[in-house]
Amino acid sequence: MTLVYCFSKLISFLETSKKTSGTPYFPELARAISIVFQLYFCLTKINMKNYLLLFSFLIILSACTAQNSPKTIYIVRHAEKQLEGQDPELAYVGGVRAKKLAQILEKENIKRVLSTNFNRTRNTAQPTAAGAGVTVAYYDPKNQEALVADLRSSEGNILVVGHSNTVSQLANAFVGDGEKFADLTDLEYDYIYVVTLEKNGDKVVRKLYKEF
Repeated sequence: MTLVYCFSKLISFLETSKKTSGTPYFPELARAISIVFQLYFCLTKINMKNYLLLFSFLIILSACTAQNSPKTIYIVRHAEKQLEGQDPELAYVGGVRAKKLAQILEKENIKRVLSTNFNRTRNTAQPTAAGAGVTVAYYDPKNQEALVADLRSSEGNILVVGHSNTVSQLANAFVGDGEKFADLTDLEYDYIYVVTLEKNGDKVVRKLYKEF
């Protein structure tokens, strides 16, 4: 028996699982390891180097196909900002909206609050973070792939505060083949994207503040 044969048996099992379960492979590492035991007779004829290669393959497979950790992610644009300065503070009405957001989310068991590193986003996020007893953490809006991976793997409900040209794109990362959201205009502040992640799928809806 060869290492290629072992791999082919593993892939065959995972492909069969995909067809029967409707899920793109089984992400549970335990199932992959069970295959190793079923193919033990192969491993006994493979040197240690190839054994380690197979084990590494299983670890990577598990990580790459991991299911969502169930949670709700709330994505919002920063509240209304002042019109002057390179890094403006919130306008008075923006401060009111930030407090309203905290009221909306106060019973949602928020575990993380993420914001870009600007005054307008930090100040929008802070009331919710204070109410949840967490610290605002910063993310890079230019690295959406890393942010999406972080959100999928995190435990608990999350608030993400971004910008008119980033929040819709972030929500779209969870839409899949559904209709995509357009970027917000300069005057649009009144939307909250609610992303619900379950083990086997995502759901995204966009609501107005007044709908909560």
